[in-house]
Parts: sequence; structure tokens; C-alpha cells
Amino acid sequence: MYGMVNDAVRTFIVDNHGEAAWTTICDDAGVTTREFEQLLTYDDDVTYRLVGAISKHLGADASDVLEVFGKYWPEYAKGTAVGNMIKFGGESFVDTLESLDEMHQRVKLAMPDLRPPSFELEAVDADTYRLHYFSEREGLAPMVVGLLHGLAAQHEISVHVEHTQKKGDNEDHDVFGIRVMAGSAKADVAA
Repeated sequence: MYGMVNDAVRTFIVDNHGEAAWTTICDDAGVTTREFEQLLTYDDDVTYRLVGAISKHLGADASDVLEVFGKYWPEYAKGTAVGNMIKFGGESFVDTLESLDEMHQRVKLAMPDLRPPSFELEAVDADTYRLHYFSEREGLAPMVVGLLHGLAAQHEISVHVEHTQKKGDNEDHDVFGIRVMAGSAKADVAA
């Protein structure tokens, strides 16, 4: 996992629960690094252990922790040193979803070891979409649910997200149904 993810986890915990909570979480996770270099690659296990320790510390399911973190991610990413490269492109929510792979390719220029997920957006009708999520990593689908809510909030719309297909024995990827909620500004949604 690249360091930005772990740094975002640290920032979220420190901002919302304090430095002492972060120290306790790192100790519980067996992670000796307290701060992470955004452009370096860290073993995925570090991130998974941090999520497990946060889950224990907060008394929440790991999936809930990942979803909250996913919702936080877009705002965090805008303020990073590589913010211009990872700027979530597009004037609309749909444009942004369609540009996720391009954004990862721009980031990969600065982080050649990056192993990003891949996304494919499929329109069902004017307000309904399917997002196909391909990742070599296991268990991060709840983060995508949060990410979708976070991106929608940046575009000042509300969405309903349903995890309709789960990666597993018979499926090679996850699929999320996305419905733009009534009352959301149509101009902000249309591609």
C-alpha cells in the first residue's frame, strides 16, 4: 500500500481521536512507524493491521472503519503534496468516477510501485450506475462504498450505494450499484 493511505489513516485518527489514540492503535497493531512517507510503498499488512487495531480501539467492525475512511479519503487527498496529480477530475460526479483510472495513472508517475485498483463505470439509466471494482487486494470493498459517498458529497449530491456483486469464488471483481438520490442537482450528475 502506498504511504498516502497510511498517512491518511493516521491523520484521520489524530484529528478525530487524538495523538494518544494513534499511539495506542500503532502499539496494538505492532506498527513501530508512527508517521508515513506519502510517496513510499509499505507492506499491505501494515494497513490491514492498523484497520484491525482501529476497529478494536473504536469497538466498530473493520468494514465500518473502512467505509468511514473511504468517505474521508477524497478530502484528505486534495490536501496532499501530490494533490494536483490526484485531483479527482471531472466537473460532475460521473466524470469523476469515469476518471478514477486516469487519476491512478497520473499518481503512478510519482509512485512507480503503485498497484492501484481499476474501475469501470456503466450507466444503467439517467440516475443509476454500476461501478465495477477490480483489485488484487482483499477486503477493501467497504472503502469503495465510503469513497463513493465522499466523492458525491464533493459534488454536493447524495447517492445510495449497494454492493451488488462481491469478489469471491465465482466472481473476479466487486460491483456497486449507485443511485443518485432525488433532489440532487441534475446538472451536477449528468456527464
